[in-house]
Amino acid sequence: MNETILWLWLGVKCASLTSLYSRVRASGLSVEEIYALTEAEIVANGAFTKNMASFLSDKDLSAAHNALRECEEKNVSIIRYTDELYPQKLRDIQDPPALLYCLGELRPLDNVFTLACVGTREATSYGRRTAYTVCHDVAKCGGVVVSGMAKGIDAACHSAAIDCGGYTVAVLGNGVDVVYPKENERLYRDIVRFGAVVSEYPPTVRATRFTFPKRNRIISGLCDATAVFEAASRSGALITAEDAVKQGRKLFSVPHYVGESSGEGNNELLRRGAIPLINSGDVLERFGNVYVSTLKPENRWIKPENTAPRTPVSETLFKTTDPDSAAEIVYKDRREAPDETPEIAVPAPEKKPERPAGTPSERKSADFAREIETPERLTEEVDTFFPKTKSVRITVSLPDGLSPSEQKVAVSLAKGNKTPDMLLETGLGISEILYALTLLEVKGYVAPLPGGAYKLI
Repeated sequence: MNETILWLWLGVKCASLTSLYSRVRASGLSVEEIYALTEAEIVANGAFTKNMASFLSDKDLSAAHNALRECEEKNVSIIRYTDELYPQKLRDIQDPPALLYCLGELRPLDNVFTLACVGTREATSYGRRTAYTVCHDVAKCGGVVVSGMAKGIDAACHSAAIDCGGYTVAVLGNGVDVVYPKENERLYRDIVRFGAVVSEYPPTVRATRFTFPKRNRIISGLCDATAVFEAASRSGALITAEDAVKQGRKLFSVPHYVGESSGEGNNELLRRGAIPLINSGDVLERFGNVYVSTLKPENRWIKPENTAPRTPVSETLFKTTDPDSAAEIVYKDRREAPDETPEIAVPAPEKKPERPAGTPSERKSADFAREIETPERLTEEVDTFFPKTKSVRITVSLPDGLSPSEQKVAVSLAKGNKTPDMLLETGLGISEILYALTLLEVKGYVAPLPGGAYKLI
């Protein structure tokens, strides 16, 4: 008889596959042998509860066949514990799932470095920026980013892996065909396209407050190490951290400001012996010697030495009544942003300022002045010189080597200090903004301010 059908039968009858494989293993029987037992024999075996024995006495397989048909219709793969593709790392935990349901491509994970990335849904800009930067490096160096596709830290981690062309796995607390939360639908589709979405729950199963803590053991179980980027004292991310310790996996924690509740859980983990996570090198260099052929720590982004003075950002303010039209940016594909030059359509203004000679590609490598229009919101200093002016044109001299995303963020900050959310006016996505801010900060062009805002230096 088909072993997959019998495992589905067990899962349907016992309502959840959680702990089911451990019970089957404790029984000393194969799934075929369990199917052949009577209710009394199942009870006598001692591995199953009386309620389970009552359910398993019903040998009807129609529900299992329906579940299999539904998976086939939705292109959901079913990976059994005994299959070669089932990750050995997950087999080694105390309570592995009997089946994994998968959408996308689940690659072999045993010969690559895998990092579980967890944190709060209500992440600060500091937490999101740190998570994005570390995961971007890990994925770019050949590691696999594993998280739970929740809002906040999880979303930043998955986005970082996808943006750099890396691989990521999302472990859900519901069926793989259920998008939760709804606002992450685009991210969900990107993960299915460029990675894999997995769950121990069959399709159509909805999340509950019990399913999320149970799935956390899979997130840490799939991985060599777990990184906690931002967690309050009672955050669910600490459950994954506890699971990682029980499973004998390395635990990393990002230090947070003393006294801020959003990072109390991180600092407590450090107090209890977690490894401080300052940058991606803390993780990559520790595992680079383990995964010599698949993990390349030298590919991570390293802050360059300031060997030559950079061109300072200068501002020239003067009156104008002739605003320029805003550029519309259209990215063809998520993988092209932010590295490839976007298509820009700019209507010709009535008065066009002089620009350096040469083609756009030639001007890209040189400093040039970009002119933008700002509304009538001037600082006290500007009002002193230009009271009651209609608008102000700011000319920003940008240094060489900035990507299009970095240029847009720098130009926007030239108008005034802004939080990442306020920088959405640039037309960039939040993950692109966070990554651009990170690069600009480490290059010495922007600096963080209290309250999560940034200023141009």
